[in-house]
Amino acid sequence: MLHGYAQSGHVLQCKTRFLKPQVRDAVLNALQQDANSKPVDVVEFHYPSGTWPMKLDQPRESNELWTWGHGESMTGRIRGLEQSVDDIFRYLEKNGPFLGVMGFSSGAAAGAIIASLLEKRHSIGNFQFNTDHPPLKFVVAVCGFALKDPLYNDFYSPKIETPIFLAIASLDVIVDESESLRLRDSSTNTALCFFEGAHYVPRDKVFLKSLVQFIEDALSIKEDHEEDWEDCGDNCGLQ
Repeated sequence: MLHGYAQSGHVLQCKTRFLKPQVRDAVLNALQQDANSKPVDVVEFHYPSGTWPMKLDQPRESNELWTWGHGESMTGRIRGLEQSVDDIFRYLEKNGPFLGVMGFSSGAAAGAIIASLLEKRHSIGNFQFNTDHPPLKFVVAVCGFALKDPLYNDFYSPKIETPIFLAIASLDVIVDESESLRLRDSSTNTALCFFEGAHYVPRDKVFLKSLVQFIEDALSIKEDHEEDWEDCGDNCGLQ
């Protein structure tokens, strides 16, 4: 799980503890139904902290809040993002392989970039592809967005094929809905879920039900979920 700006792995762990049982059960259920999968009874959740201190003028050892880069994420270049992507690759190799990435806000944007590089299997600009980690099965992007600067266009073209669950808050004043929809438009396979709330990870039942269904679908459980999506009303749906 990749945290947002001015947070840490520990902070995100505390804020997402409630969804771990449902996600764990969805993953185990999917893998147990896969005849080609080895028996699995444990699902691990990892919470790395960002590469860069929120305040660059403070010693790293005294810093508790982190980021994946510095800059205006909606319009400009993100300084240090290349190093952060490389650090995430190293983390995946050391602790993986991983089935998917879940991210919040800028962590969700970083997760989509990681998925793009892992499926395209080549370097993009100054972002070096130097890992043997396989492509991800899914990305969960809560309040996520696509980077707008033309420097990053090749992450999104060709479009990202890794399934993405994109949750958009109706009252988000940090990430505009149009920025989130840019990520949807950069993907060939998006499950879109609107929730009533602000810039945070939602806890409501519709969100959790939709998230579980998405993970099951991404891990190739062959079930008909059309009725389930209809039950979500206007809030959630496949795009």
